[in-house]
Amino acid sequence: RLSWPSDGQYLSATNGIFENEPTVPIFERTEFSSDTEIFVEKRKRLTGHKKPLVVSRWNPKLFRDPNDKTLFLHICAVAGNDKTISIWKMPFGTPILVLREISQEPLLDLCWSSDGMMLMVCSYDGKVRWIDLQKHSTLSNKISESEYIEHMKKIRLKWTKSETPKIENINKLETKLQLAIPTKVTTQPTQQTQQTQ
Repeated sequence: RLSWPSDGQYLSATNGIFENEPTVPIFERTEFSSDTEIFVEKRKRLTGHKKPLVVSRWNPKLFRDPNDKTLFLHICAVAGNDKTISIWKMPFGTPILVLREISQEPLLDLCWSSDGMMLMVCSYDGKVRWIDLQKHSTLSNKISESEYIEHMKKIRLKWTKSETPKIENINKLETKLQLAIPTKVTTQPTQQTQQTQ
């Protein structure tokens, strides 16, 4: 499953493989372009799990880095068939918490609470578990709503000024699609079919 954080700065995917290890590729919005194909920086792959990863979910809130008050952190939770949840902070790509063997069966899906303080996980054994993260140090520095609004204003201005990928003229695209679709469908049986009948 693909997943975006609330400000759209990253895109995470699952079921990735890097050097024969399951991984979650992370794409930064600043790198989105018509020329972008593969990102090779290690920090953009969340690795460490032993079996395929099926879900990644971004915390709906942003958090202030305790070492740099001007830097906002994005938190991403990852889970899969190894019954393990790992929680990461971006842009550093480092884990802040790993929970192993939390279920008897592979994990299926994740969901954050609206305040970003609790994580819900469901598994193939039919159980749903809540993980309370209110006391975790990284999640104690949540930015305020007013700070979030100002943050969104800044990145929207940045996106407006940056180059965007060129999108093909919609009329030309429609023409190509029309040419690709058969205008006449033959319903008459072929000679071979008639002989068979």
